[in-house]
Amino acid sequence: MSSATDFYSTLTNSSKKKGPKSIADFAVHLCFRTVLFLYIGTVKLARRLVPQKPLPDDGPIEILLTGTFFSDNWIISLLRPLALSKRCGRIRMVSTTPVPCIENVEAVYPPKLLIKIIGRSPARLATFIWLGFRTRPHIIGGLHLLINGLMAILLAKLLGVKALYSCCGGPTECEGGGYSSENHLFSKLHGPDPFIERRLLDAISAADFVITRGKLAIQFFTEHGVTTRFHVVPGGMDSKKFFPSSIPPIIDLIIVGNLVPRKRVDLFLEIISKIHAVRPDIRAVVLGDGPLRQSLESQAETLHLQKAVYFAGYQNDVVPWLQQAKVFILTSEAEGLSQAMIQAMLCGLPAVVSHVGEAEELVEEGVNGFLIRDLNVDAYVKAILSILENQAMLSNFSKAAKRSAGRCDVHYLARKWDEIFNAFIDTPVVK
Repeated sequence: MSSATDFYSTLTNSSKKKGPKSIADFAVHLCFRTVLFLYIGTVKLARRLVPQKPLPDDGPIEILLTGTFFSDNWIISLLRPLALSKRCGRIRMVSTTPVPCIENVEAVYPPKLLIKIIGRSPARLATFIWLGFRTRPHIIGGLHLLINGLMAILLAKLLGVKALYSCCGGPTECEGGGYSSENHLFSKLHGPDPFIERRLLDAISAADFVITRGKLAIQFFTEHGVTTRFHVVPGGMDSKKFFPSSIPPIIDLIIVGNLVPRKRVDLFLEIISKIHAVRPDIRAVVLGDGPLRQSLESQAETLHLQKAVYFAGYQNDVVPWLQQAKVFILTSEAEGLSQAMIQAMLCGLPAVVSHVGEAEELVEEGVNGFLIRDLNVDAYVKAILSILENQAMLSNFSKAAKRSAGRCDVHYLARKWDEIFNAFIDTPVVK
């Protein structure tokens, strides 16, 4: 296998924009460089001057987190395994999106007036900082590096507590300076910047815990000189909620996700169009919403797929939809470890997915699905038809998919969090 560096570099090489192209772009890059230079300087100074407090040898660990999320299932998959850990006392989650009810998780929302004055994200981060100084938890963490992880690392170092960075989106969160990430602020860079990337990697090194969805992200970070403690913890799903249905499925293919460019749902429609030519009765569902929905619906109409593809929109409860489907499809250009894929595999769906991010952590070629390289449409079509046209293969793949996804069961991952905390106490990292 090629190195993780080469593997992930394709994500940024796909862009035609390679750096600042105008005075305005140059000014943006200069501004980001300056802010991050000062940021890293402050983090280093805090680490030197502020005594770092150890985690308690026993007793409950208090945790403060912040992040953005778009579905209940996604945030539950991250918080519930941590909350179920025997060492976890309480998690305070600062958010502007309603946090679902989870035992040991306390939702904290910024004041509405503050949101009105300075906006949702600034109000959330301001509340996060205030709560950190007021409660002094044992661990402060952020979901995604930009901006939550950066803020969590800085706040933790200023308070002398442990910093946790949950890498939900893989190395694209920092590669090239984060310009190809989904963060609207860093997307203003319009091209890679090695200086900014180096500062972001330095920030990751300052974290005490870095949680990734798979081993490739760890390989990428270590190859780029990040020195900290890494742990692989995929999203935790409740296998009592996500399970195969005894009712025969009526949907052939399903894709789940935000309708944004990097999900390449347009490619999914091209795949369906080719399959439709040989299987006119094909039935597919697009589960999700986003800025591209109208254009994708227009594309489906142009391809004469109105009867073949149903746009179901955003669904907070995806279980009934997954249980009605035969095969899960992922066409993303970039991904960490898809939470939707884990949920689908627990429901017994074979996965035909783009070979990106940490997909191979769960997908075994020719065992429970197929990994498609270079987003090759014909390869998708061949793989999908091979499953749909062979009932024995579909049945065997379905059973194997559920077995593989079982390692993401929420109770199994709760025990993994116990091990992470205990290992940190037994062998603390000296930085």
